[in-house]
Order: sequence, then structure tokens, then C-alpha cells
Amino acid sequence: MISKLWYLLITVKNENMAAFLNEEVHVTIPDLICCINTRTGTPVTNSNYELGMQVVVVILPAPKEFTGPKGLEIFGPRYAGVDAPYRAAIPNC
Repeated sequence: MISKLWYLLITVKNENMAAFLNEEVHVTIPDLICCINTRTGTPVTNSNYELGMQVVVVILPAPKEFTGPKGLEIFGPRYAGVDAPYRAAIPNC
């Protein structure tokens, strides 16, 4: 059986800003992109990433205040440098 390989790239400023799955926008701020170290089960902060570290990525929905027009204008995909509309990672949350 051949497994499909997925490639996830997470862009970072002070926090995880956008995740691209196989080079396509998958999720952006204001949704939360969280990484957990698979060996220790602890959260991985941006300053503690190590080359080759295996992580699990968990996406959490943004608070409703951030997903309205004003919130997205201030802290949406464009703030992260992503030229794509916001698309909620978890619809109807």
C-alpha cells in the first residue's frame, strides 16, 4: 500500500500565521494553528522548534470577534501576507 505524503508549511511572525498544505492555503489567522511535540505531548512555541522535530498540528477556531469584517481587516489573512480570503477552518463555529 502506498501512502500519500502531505507537506505542511507553517509561516511564522510572532505566532503561526498561515499553514499551506501541499502548497495551497489550508488555514490562516485568525484561526489558531497550534503545534504539539509528538514525543513529549507538550506545546511547541515558535522559539523552541528544532529541525526534524515531529509535531501534530491542531487547528482551533478563532473567536467570533476576530472573524467579522473588522476583525479580519485587522488580523486576517492579509496581515499574514496571504492573498486569499479568510475561510474558517471549522465552519459554523
